[in-house]
Amino acid sequence: MSGESSTRSNLVDVSYSQLHAILSGQQDGTTIDQIIEHVTPRLEQLRNIAEPFGKPSDASKKKIDGGAAVLNDGVTLRVEDADKEYVLAVSNKFQIDQVQALILLRSFLYNKGLPASVGDGKSGEDDSSSLVDELLAAITPFYFSERLSVLRVLLPLFRANGDPADPLYEFASSFVPKLIPDGQKFAEEVVDELVRKTRYRVPETMHRNPREAARDARQNSAEQVVLLEVLFAAMWDYVKCDGPIVVKIFTTAYDTAVGASQLNAALLMDEEALQITQDIAALWGLIMLEVLELETLADPTNLIEISADPQDKNFYTASPSSLQRLHEMVTTNDNGQYACVYIAWAFVLSRLAAAVAELDEIPATYRPFFESILPHLSRAYSKDREPAHVIMTRTCLQPSVGLMDFMLSYLTNSPLFVASVAWKRASVVTDPNATAYRSVFKGLLIAIVELTPVESIPQFDILIQVWINLFGRSESKSVAQICAQYWESDWHVSSARRAIFDVARARFPIHFKPLIQLLRAMTGAGFLDTDPLCSTHAGRQTRPASQAAALDSCARHVFYYLETLSSYSQIVPLASATGPHALYERQPERYGHPHTSIGLSYANQRQIRLPGGSTLPIGSPGRLLSSDGAELLIVCWQHAHSGWKIILEVLTDYVNRRRIQSGGAYQDVSFARRGAGQQQQLVTLRLEDVGVEMDGGGVEEASITAALDLVRSLIQDNPAQAEQLMQALEAGEPVVSHTMTEAQPPDLVQLTTMILEEALSSPHHQQPALITSAMSVLSAILALPRYAHRVWLYIRSTSVLFTADRSVGFASVGLASERIGGRYTMTLALLHLVRQLALEAFSSIRPDNPRLQQLKEEVLIRAIRFVHTEIWVEHLSWRYLQKGECFDIAQQVTSLYNDILKHAPLVFNEEISKTFPFGQLLQGIVDLWLFRATTSTINPLVSSLTNGLSVLELLYDSRHLSDVRRLIFSLASHLRLARIVLNLKINSRSSNQPCLLEQSFCARITNSIVSRDSYAAKIDPIDVLALYVKNRSIGSVVPLEATRVLCALCTSFSMASPSPPTIIAHLNNPEATVASLVRIIQHPYDEMALRTLVWNFISLAVNEEPALGSLFVVGQFRTHKGKGKAISDKPASEEKRDSALDVATEVLAGWNEMWELNPQLLSSVLRFLEVVWQHGLEHRGVLDALRESSEFWDRITMLACSELGPLPEYETGSFAVVDDVRRSTHHEIISMHAYRTLVKSYALKIIAHDIGIHFASSKEASKTKPLSFSKMEPKFKSADTLGELLSEASPSSYDPELYDQLSQQLETDFPALNIEQVRSSRPIEEREFGDDFAFSASLFRRRLRAYETSVDHHDSLIAQLHLINMNLSLTHSQTNLADSWQLLLRKAVPYLRGDATVGPILIASAASMSYDIAAERPAFKSFLGGLSVPFHRTLLLILYFCAKNCGLLARRPKTLNADQRLRIASMIDATLVLVIDALRVVMVSARSRLDIELDRDLEFLVSVFEQCTRPDLNPSSTLWLTRCQETDVIRISLDLYVHIDLVGLSDLPLLLSRKRPLYAPHLLLFHMTLAGIPSAAERFASEGVLAAYGNNCLSAAISSGMVDVVLAEMPGHRSPAHTTYCSMLGIISGVVSALASGLIQLYGDQIAKALSWTIGDAITLPLLEEIEQVVNLMFCTCFPPHALHLLQQLNYAITHPNHLASLLEPITSEERALLDKDPPNILSTLVTISGAYTIDWPVHEALIVPHSKVVLGEPASMGTLLELGNCTLDVLRDLVNRPAGQSLSDVGSLPGTYALDVRQGVTTVRRNLEALLIYASTQLAMWLSKPDFDVNPSSEMDTEEQQQQADGHGHGHGREERRAPRQSLSLADRLRRDRLMRCWDRLGWNLTQVLTNFLQERIVSTGK
Repeated sequence: MSGESSTRSNLVDVSYSQLHAILSGQQDGTTIDQIIEHVTPRLEQLRNIAEPFGKPSDASKKKIDGGAAVLNDGVTLRVEDADKEYVLAVSNKFQIDQVQALILLRSFLYNKGLPASVGDGKSGEDDSSSLVDELLAAITPFYFSERLSVLRVLLPLFRANGDPADPLYEFASSFVPKLIPDGQKFAEEVVDELVRKTRYRVPETMHRNPREAARDARQNSAEQVVLLEVLFAAMWDYVKCDGPIVVKIFTTAYDTAVGASQLNAALLMDEEALQITQDIAALWGLIMLEVLELETLADPTNLIEISADPQDKNFYTASPSSLQRLHEMVTTNDNGQYACVYIAWAFVLSRLAAAVAELDEIPATYRPFFESILPHLSRAYSKDREPAHVIMTRTCLQPSVGLMDFMLSYLTNSPLFVASVAWKRASVVTDPNATAYRSVFKGLLIAIVELTPVESIPQFDILIQVWINLFGRSESKSVAQICAQYWESDWHVSSARRAIFDVARARFPIHFKPLIQLLRAMTGAGFLDTDPLCSTHAGRQTRPASQAAALDSCARHVFYYLETLSSYSQIVPLASATGPHALYERQPERYGHPHTSIGLSYANQRQIRLPGGSTLPIGSPGRLLSSDGAELLIVCWQHAHSGWKIILEVLTDYVNRRRIQSGGAYQDVSFARRGAGQQQQLVTLRLEDVGVEMDGGGVEEASITAALDLVRSLIQDNPAQAEQLMQALEAGEPVVSHTMTEAQPPDLVQLTTMILEEALSSPHHQQPALITSAMSVLSAILALPRYAHRVWLYIRSTSVLFTADRSVGFASVGLASERIGGRYTMTLALLHLVRQLALEAFSSIRPDNPRLQQLKEEVLIRAIRFVHTEIWVEHLSWRYLQKGECFDIAQQVTSLYNDILKHAPLVFNEEISKTFPFGQLLQGIVDLWLFRATTSTINPLVSSLTNGLSVLELLYDSRHLSDVRRLIFSLASHLRLARIVLNLKINSRSSNQPCLLEQSFCARITNSIVSRDSYAAKIDPIDVLALYVKNRSIGSVVPLEATRVLCALCTSFSMASPSPPTIIAHLNNPEATVASLVRIIQHPYDEMALRTLVWNFISLAVNEEPALGSLFVVGQFRTHKGKGKAISDKPASEEKRDSALDVATEVLAGWNEMWELNPQLLSSVLRFLEVVWQHGLEHRGVLDALRESSEFWDRITMLACSELGPLPEYETGSFAVVDDVRRSTHHEIISMHAYRTLVKSYALKIIAHDIGIHFASSKEASKTKPLSFSKMEPKFKSADTLGELLSEASPSSYDPELYDQLSQQLETDFPALNIEQVRSSRPIEEREFGDDFAFSASLFRRRLRAYETSVDHHDSLIAQLHLINMNLSLTHSQTNLADSWQLLLRKAVPYLRGDATVGPILIASAASMSYDIAAERPAFKSFLGGLSVPFHRTLLLILYFCAKNCGLLARRPKTLNADQRLRIASMIDATLVLVIDALRVVMVSARSRLDIELDRDLEFLVSVFEQCTRPDLNPSSTLWLTRCQETDVIRISLDLYVHIDLVGLSDLPLLLSRKRPLYAPHLLLFHMTLAGIPSAAERFASEGVLAAYGNNCLSAAISSGMVDVVLAEMPGHRSPAHTTYCSMLGIISGVVSALASGLIQLYGDQIAKALSWTIGDAITLPLLEEIEQVVNLMFCTCFPPHALHLLQQLNYAITHPNHLASLLEPITSEERALLDKDPPNILSTLVTISGAYTIDWPVHEALIVPHSKVVLGEPASMGTLLELGNCTLDVLRDLVNRPAGQSLSDVGSLPGTYALDVRQGVTTVRRNLEALLIYASTQLAMWLSKPDFDVNPSSEMDTEEQQQQADGHGHGHGREERRAPRQSLSLADRLRRDRLMRCWDRLGWNLTQVLTNFLQERIVSTGK
């Protein structure tokens, strides 16, 4: 059925039943503005009580035929042709207006849905008439419900109109007068309508269908019930009870026999109809009592005006004729069903008689009436002179009349007074057990006790029960006010009103129960959970302020009354009052008046110690209550004492007797103090001695239960009163039943525990009431810090509750018995006790008693094990008389887990559990629900959630509203537990693995409940969660919690691997679900918290789930155009649904208003847009229109540039109560500012993402600018504007001192309390900025309760926590704003690069922020670990970047001017001071421990040090060397180097993971930096580098030549030892050679090993590096013959590349991959890596033999150099013919390498060629310049001994001694030399001198 317009109408969406639920407060989450919008358009329907939906009319039919109807709220409903038939059929069926029929039909389809049975074809017919009939049959129950609900809507309006405290009062006080301008007329119309309905005849068309006729008759009767409720509400305080209206009501009531006279009576014979008839009669009776206004007449301050012209004519007593008519009707209808009205009228007559007695003359108009009720007025000498009211009272109170029985039945069986009866019988009464009903009945009861003394009432015991039922057997909200009214008002009016308590007190404690039960009823707590009439398990509730005040008043009055009893009754045997030693003596009669005796009295002759511990003084008077001379006398002593002590006495006596019966060790001896004299004077009486009623074994169990019930009713949720009671019980003398004088008397805790233990272990019979009461008392005492530990100790000591092992205890057996009966009062009481134990445990964590904390944890673990195994896993399979108890049990269990888990940190693991309070308990529960969860644990939770919606619908249909509320509480608790578990999983180490709870949510579950909307045999739990979000009948909490669970599931699913589940895959109808969520965020009156959460979920879905996110962005699925075609960007339907993107753009249109009033919601909207733009490439087809919208970007830009204003002040400790939550007075200001800052950050990110989309979608994007940047560009061009915008992003409110101060104060004053223990466990996206942002104030306040400090101290601490939260709120939003600017500037770099305006502004802003950071957070604190959020590494990265780029600029000629160089020098100097100081701190710390974080700090610091000490950047090393000397950092580094593990084998797992040891690489880089600078190298050498490098963990291995390239422990990787050794060689190369010679001798074998490489050995990259460093070392010291051999081998290797390639052996996997990939390029790679061409060969001595012979095994010769030169020249010729940028090698992923291109190759080859030529020339010059150049035999015949001598002593001498010994020349060599000399002589060139001069000027002097 289509045709519905895009604009929704509340007249359709909100049915009358929903409207009534909203107005009655049964559905939360609706604002006053929404209610006004719902109610106002329905004015005409509400006013017409007879025909609320009108009658068919031609005008309305014309609208339907025209296809459109305008409703009263202005919405136009389109009517399709196919719908018209159904609309008209509904109108004709029910004879209602056609437009109203349209509304009814649409509302039915929207709220209920079309049942699957309609149109399913099972009827056998498929014509349209069959479909119409099926629709009419389906809609009829809905129509009947709406007819009742339209009348019920009036009830809460009347109630709000008369109650200024009602939230709807302001609206109702203006709307009701418009609705009902004439109250009297309205009441008459209601009465007339009632009469009409009693005469209603079922249409003849229904006679053929008796079932349909009976249903119509029942509906007619049900409407009478609701009309009577409306009449009652109207007459309560809106319509005046004047004479005519009261007479009309009475006349109608009597004429209709209070509803029994019905024309359709024959059709009202079924059980439901009979119940409706009874409800009608009960309502008529209440209305008749109501209009008599008994309490008004009983008020002594209200004088009844009897005059000929009364001023107030609106009261029925002002009309004599009405009084006469009423009197006639009442007196003529005197049967039992009118007994209440009869005696009420007797009270009215008594008040009228009293009023007329005060008159001098009776007005003539009143005289006939008064003569009829007062006989003495008309017959002066009449024998019967009793007034009428006296006779009527005496008659009515006769037992045969049954007044008391009728009243008691009224209070226990009528749905008007018992909600459970109403729900059990499916009564149509709208508000069962309303306070107004009980208030009327209270007026009747007060009237009765005013009429006659209570002790003279024949059925006094029943009167007590009536009193108890009226005041005590009800929900607390219905009786708290009338109980408080009695104590505060009625108690003081007259003695008659308190006479019932006086009589009960006079019989106390002989009759123990009556007074106790009366007082318990008057506590206002209502009935107990053990009461058969109880329909709810109260638990901990949040009560309205008025109810809480009333309960507090009642508790105080009850306590003080029983604490100060003025009499004590006792049964005295006649023998004790006679004889010479009589204990009691009769006193002579005394007369207060000559003719009036005060009765017989007695006095005691000795002091008597009475039960309760009080002492009766000698001679105390006692009034005799019984007849004189009987065997047993009842004496009431005038004795002030405490009734609470009597209760303690009774409990003690009961325990004693029970223990004696069970074989206990108690001794039955009389109590007596030591001292004979005192014993002679004092007589002690026990309970049996004073005559307390007992059964065979002592005080009966019912009395014990009554006593415990009174105690728990008084102290439940009232700690202050409980404390006072406990003090009263322990005050004074011990009770007489305590016979062990050496021990302390048992207190209430011990007695209650012993009673509980005895009751649970009783083998004969179960005592559920006693067990429940005992558990409830213990639960209440747990709220008292001074007494709670006693409860823990006794529970720990008993074995009947929670056994230490898994054996079955008495509690298991006792609770199992409840499953037979189906009532679970003991189970619920036990769960409440365990919850209270958990709450007390976490509220009393203190370090001074660890044993007690351990005991509490042990008890809780046992209790939770019991609850889980005995209750939770089985409770769904139990039998329930009241389904609500199942919900209560489930809610109590999950609330218990919630109460405990909310104290767990967000990141919880086994390590944290060892230090966290109650960590073992928390770990156990986390394992139970998460890490070790089982299906028996998870299934009850998921099953309850899945079936909850169906159950809710059934409960609403049956109007079990109390069960609805209990189910809603249960669902909210279940959802909260699911959310907590999922959040724990998200933050756990197993976040990438699905937990069992997630798997259960993803599994389809069998639908065990058949509801009206059941659409499948199996239900998907996630789909149900989505239905909870949109359900309007489930309150405000469940949708919020369901949305949070969906958010948690979405986040958790996104973290799963490898194939994460999705939300959309588990939605039955994704499009409908998305549409419902979009409606929520679109509706302006939906709850703000829900709209914000739904926005967050949508943002999360867009970010994490592409399919669901796309559906939110588009609104509908996209469809394929056809086979082979791409998916269309257009939705499937031409009528596009609103998407979240559409709603967001609509919100932006009014951003100004939201910026001011609701920035929180605006930030959620902007966050959604930011996420959409972040995934912009996925939604390009949808976003293109917006991206080109100038209006859209104008709004975004204005948001991004809106002024925030100054930072608000918040550093005050003042509080205010907002929505029942204690808030800082600055909460709202801080929250608003933080959200506005967040809005700006999101707007900036949207612009940044749009620029990114522009660059990603176009290759030539830099040539054009997106519209987003174009709108923002003027802000960049304006220096002032950009400066202001950046200045808003630069400041930070972060103040770590606030955190540190509170932490320090807690550590000092509250040692066990850590601020981290109260950190909020909610995801940061769900937190609200303000005073509860990061740390939970409620948890903090609860934890503070454990410490007995002043309230002011607690408030100051909470104020500090508020400050921290508000500070972090501002900081979080400011950080987001700064990140957004960073992102925007990074994205806009192509447009801003080179901009002369933007650059200086950004630099200035950065400088300003740097100053602020330096002032707020000194860098050195970060190095020392003094900041909770260190930042030094980021700072070091910035410094490294600056130093690196400054070095590049410094090496460019004429780039920097003097001022710039000065600034750079200043920066470098400051940086070095910081780095050197930090190096010292880090190295000292590293000396004591191995720490990865210290290793990273050292790496950063050394890198910055290396950059800042480069000579081209920092030519003078004086400053920083001086700083190094002052800090002693060089010596500290050497000391650290000596003591650390240079290889890393001490922590092999760490070495294998990092592939390098800690500290060593960075220390070596630090040393290398020092060694590379001459002045620093000198300082380095003086600090003991030789000793450090010669005495470390590698010294032994190097000395013995054991350092190999690889380690066995690290296959496939280079040895860290070898890396370290090579680095050491490089460092030594930079130190003065004289200081290094000794080390070379020490490392000689390893050096010789490197120099002995031959062409036959394998070559590796590490070996090549070692050779390189050895050559460098040799260059610094000497150049021995080993080097010449090495040179010869290298020459051969380079000139034979293929042979060289075959020698390569890869070490790492990267090297192996590279070798396999491209072997021919390996040579160039080796050359590139090793830097072989950059080696500077020694030129200070002649070592190369001047001959051309090249022998592989001999040292290098001049021929070797010539061969190298030719090879180099060939390479150069090849390279110059290639492109300069061509790559010569591919080094892959080798660490520390780079590819060699042609340009770099040419440079390297040229340098190598130049070095070879210079070296050859200088070597030749050296040979030629030697004086002994001529060959002689002696020189050619050097012996081996001379050679060895030269090798051993060639170091450390002069230049000539250092040269290598000459080798003997062959004949060919001599011939070649002679030929050369002759050539020079022939040419006339003397090259010798030229070469000598070149050598001296260019080589030797430069080298020196």
